[in-house]
Amino acid sequence: MSGLMTTYQMRLPRGPHEDGLAAVAAHLCGVERHLHSALARLHRAAGGDAEALRVGKNDLKRRFLTEHGITGRQYNSLLRGLEGRYASLQELAKARIETTERKRRSLVKKITTRGRKLESFAKVSAAVEARAQLGKGPTKAQAKRLLSRDAYDKNRFIQHQQKRRAEILRTKIERDREIAASAVPPVVFGSKALLQQRAAIHPNDLEGLTAWRRKWARARSAQFLVIGSSDETAGCHSCVATSGADGRLSLALRLPDALRDEGAGRHLDITGLEFPEFGRDAIHKALQVHAAKGKGPEARKGRVAIAYRFVRDEGWPRGNPLSAWRVLVTLESPAPAIQQPVFATWGKGRNGLMAQGVAGNFCGALGVDLNADHLAWAVIDRHGNPVKAKTGRIDLPLRGKTSSARGADR
Repeated sequence: MSGLMTTYQMRLPRGPHEDGLAAVAAHLCGVERHLHSALARLHRAAGGDAEALRVGKNDLKRRFLTEHGITGRQYNSLLRGLEGRYASLQELAKARIETTERKRRSLVKKITTRGRKLESFAKVSAAVEARAQLGKGPTKAQAKRLLSRDAYDKNRFIQHQQKRRAEILRTKIERDREIAASAVPPVVFGSKALLQQRAAIHPNDLEGLTAWRRKWARARSAQFLVIGSSDETAGCHSCVATSGADGRLSLALRLPDALRDEGAGRHLDITGLEFPEFGRDAIHKALQVHAAKGKGPEARKGRVAIAYRFVRDEGWPRGNPLSAWRVLVTLESPAPAIQQPVFATWGKGRNGLMAQGVAGNFCGALGVDLNADHLAWAVIDRHGNPVKAKTGRIDLPLRGKTSSARGADR
């Protein structure tokens, strides 16, 4: 089925499942960090050899299943989650490269212009000094190009600082290029912002260090992903959802084998889930299709993979009747049909046919985006691709106007 990937979320109720989710998150997130380190070592050792990477990844999976007590599907979930992190970091690095290069080009242009100005001042100063030795004053042109000593020193200081800034930007660009080209970019599990807070705590502040370590540990085990497949039970073998007679859902989360060895059962049951109106019908419909009997192609036609991500929000109030845990359900839903617009016929020959459309086919559209300070527009062709030279921006005259006047213009 070709459709839209949609994610729905809901807040879980309070209950004994909270401790179970915390234990699962702590274990899986720890395995995820070990997997990240192992993948980085594997890529360094392989050196770009595709066959060595393939063999190494297979060996890595077998070793992790045994050493860390997880299932194959749980390993795949961790791997897909890391691959998503890597892709996100690489795209962010590419975006930062574009922004930083633009800043550096502007800065280099200013440095070049100021450098010429300072060089010209040095030449004029030498010429004025030579004339002074002959008992002559500067010419009008020389006097116009001369700077005061304070202005000269100020420009030299600005030139020096901007050169330093340009070098810093160049270093950032090189680092981001390494991240964009790396198969396993560096990842800070727990966020950079929280890691930087550690530097502000004095080494002798034991209470502050203890509180930070507790917060750091919770941030590094705040979420985990469970992926599914269209041919698995209820779309996800590791987290099976069932619908009760009252319309509420129950989740049976497959526990890692390492937690089962500690006396826990095979599954962690989460009951009494009632999704908001947005997404409720789509989730129930997907589960009904999976519950239908049959193994033929027709029976499997509408089945979709369902992925679950459990997230714990830090700082959630204790007195709230709902849990700090949320569940995000991602599934594929049918894309809504696009109603074909009706165009008036103008022109003759080919222009008239393109305007009207041939046999009712979609022949393009104009999209308009309303922003805070401008209107952006673009034209797409009948295939949905943007037409070159058919995009534009219309700035809104907002300067000097009150907030109410700006709202009226928008």
